Amino acid sequence: MTQTPAITPQRVRSEGSIHLLLSEAFLLSPWDCSENRCPKGSTAVIYVPALLQDISKPGRRCPQRRAHWGPMNIKKIERRTAQLYDEGLYCAESVLQAVSEASGHRCDSLPGIATGFCSGMARTAGPCGALSGAIMAFGLESGRTGSGQSVERTYSQVQRLIDEFENRFGFSNCGDLLNCHLGTVAGQERFREQRLAERCRSLTIGAAVIAAEIIEADRSADDASKAS
Repeated sequence: MTQTPAITPQRVRSEGSIHLLLSEAFLLSPWDCSENRCPKGSTAVIYVPALLQDISKPGRRCPQRRAHWGPMNIKKIERRTAQLYDEGLYCAESVLQAVSEASGHRCDSLPGIATGFCSGMARTAGPCGALSGAIMAFGLESGRTGSGQSVERTYSQVQRLIDEFENRFGFSNCGDLLNCHLGTVAGQERFREQRLAERCRSLTIGAAVIAAEIIEADRSADDASKAS
């Protein structure tokens, strides 16, 4: 396979596009800014503003971008979430990482920014970490980047997420979902004895799937609106 040419500020300005490479799962890969090239893989083109004049500076963090690359593959998201959870990431971390990958968002802070939200907000029997991870993924997808922007799309996504999650699983708080308090010795014993990690795994996968379905529905509505 032919190596994609180097990404340079000159190419951005002259072509108005950058060749990005996709993984086998067709997830957008981050730019390798330090070496000023893309990794090996399949090629696709995504348009970006020509204002990214310092994209190739050594050591620069890969810039956040929002990309719409076809329909989100819900089954792949389900498998990826399960994989991350089985490899040792917790609920919020797994959901945020899987949904963000599938929706085309990359950030150096993932999945670390979700760690404190795991286990019902750090074992306080608070909101389910899987929900929190999904909500953070919505922030990457539709969250504001300035005070003059609307919150309505993100709020709507969160509201739909919680409604559907509670409809499927009954509750949205960790303590209610597991019927134990993970911040107590008794709660930890119950968690182990009743193998509640499997319950958490199901909740984690469920939250990721619901979030992905909501993002895909909104993107499809956007496409339909533009086409009409």
